[in-house]
Amino acid sequence: MAENGSPEKKPAQGEENPLARQLKIFLACMAGGMALGLAIIVARRALVPVAKVPPRPRGQIPAAMEGLPILYKFLPLGGIPFKVKVWGRSPVSFVGDSEGAESLVEKIEREISSWRPESTVSRLNEARAGEEVPLGEDAFEVLREAFSAAARTRGAFNPVLGSAVALWREAARRGREPTESELRELKPRCSIDAFSLDRGKKTCRKNTEGARLDLGGIGKGYIVDRVVD
Repeated sequence: MAENGSPEKKPAQGEENPLARQLKIFLACMAGGMALGLAIIVARRALVPVAKVPPRPRGQIPAAMEGLPILYKFLPLGGIPFKVKVWGRSPVSFVGDSEGAESLVEKIEREISSWRPESTVSRLNEARAGEEVPLGEDAFEVLREAFSAAARTRGAFNPVLGSAVALWREAARRGREPTESELRELKPRCSIDAFSLDRGKKTCRKNTEGARLDLGGIGKGYIVDRVVD
């Protein structure tokens, strides 16, 4: 039944449905357009000479990749994403760049990470009061910069907050803030004087029992600077 109430007219036997006819026209137009486009592409390739690409010296970036960055990602420092993105570098050269960056980050982390028990910082944190620990090049540079920043900011930047970080993590685990007595005991352990850096011998001495270094506020920036250099 049609919308106006009159009987709906059905196509006579052998007569093509209007919808089917429109669909055939649409498909024919699409096929014709694709064929025309393909013919144009073939004609252009046949008529326009394609210059041969001269061989490039090893290490030079291919023309097709000029302006495009190459990205390398790895997960040091306990799983923190570290991305190296470089422009204007060939894939061959970048393999060496990225491997060198990852090796450098690993080397620095072995010295300054408080999460790795074998690191220099971990040895300082576990040392007894009065014990002196020799420093590698990176550990010395990071501690030198950290203590210098603490002096310039009058303690606003403090690399000796490892004990405070541990206390607040424990407080979060047990679901309540540290007590006043716990905070009072914490203060001398978080003093910048809890560690002494000997710039001549490149050693660091622990002066206060229970004091702990935490270089999270400067270590990542130092690593990025070294990789860029």
